[in-house]
Amino acid sequence: MTPELRKEKEQSVRVVFDLAVFNVKRRDFATSIDVLTKL
Repeated sequence: MTPELRKEKEQSVRVVFDLAVFNVKRRDFATSIDVLTKL
């Protein structure tokens, strides 16, 4: 694998990972709001 391809792959993996982390954080936030409104 060429260095350019490897770099591109690492960047796309990082983007996907960032999106996943963001979605988890957002879901946790929404869940926290749900719990607060049910109290």
